[in-house]
Amino acid sequence: MNSYHFNNRANGIFADGFRDRDGAPVRDTFVAQLRAKMVGADGRNWSKAQHAALAASLSSAEMNAIMSDVDHPHVQVEFDMSYYGGNYGGVGSHVYVPEALIDLMDGNVPAAFSKFARNDAVHMVSYTRDQRFDAEGEPLEELELAAERCG
Repeated sequence: MNSYHFNNRANGIFADGFRDRDGAPVRDTFVAQLRAKMVGADGRNWSKAQHAALAASLSSAEMNAIMSDVDHPHVQVEFDMSYYGGNYGGVGSHVYVPEALIDLMDGNVPAAFSKFARNDAVHMVSYTRDQRFDAEGEPLEELELAAERCG
């Protein structure tokens, strides 16, 4: 099992006792940062129990991949919570799934989407196959992509 900076007790506060899926300790503030990236403003009033459940649902490797740098490659996934397959004529929402997480899932974009967006993959409408984006949705140039590729 790899150890990451957020597992090292010398690197922060571990008062809440958060543990990853494999039982490794996870720094309190890191769990809050992880929640902010994955859930956004909707999670700002989460309880300690909700933060603990988030940490326990992921391995440290998955957490590290999710928190990859903003300018690392991400895959754009379009989804709609009312979509359950078939033809789609609407305009869905977009989420940018870190390619490092997709790599951990053996290239399985729906599995990475489910883990990252915390939504069932049945709601996925489409995802980009050839183009990569940063975490904020800005397209990455081909030269940047070759230099920055994760995995």
